[in-house]
Amino acid sequence: MKNKIVDDFIFQDQIGKGEFSVVYQAKAKHSDEIFAIKVISNDLLSAQAKLQAQIASEIQVLKQLNNCPSIIKLYKYFKTKNNCYLVYEYCEGGSL
Repeated sequence: MKNKIVDDFIFQDQIGKGEFSVVYQAKAKHSDEIFAIKVISNDLLSAQAKLQAQIASEIQVLKQLNNCPSIIKLYKYFKTKNNCYLVYEYCEGGSL
């Protein structure tokens, strides 16, 4: 997915992978700001109601805690035809 453009982001390196998602480092198209973007397949979301509920809960909780300095910020979330994207603050230094 390197250098693929989705929405306002240029995807760079894969920085993580879980059971249901892949996380990429991405750069904003119109600035040098770096983000971590979690990508989840819509096919996977459609097939698993529990996963849909977990993602909705994660979004809701992070929106409420967005001003807390010790919690990773969720900047944006959006869907395309194939995937759901959660755009997070990027933190260097490995996994949290």
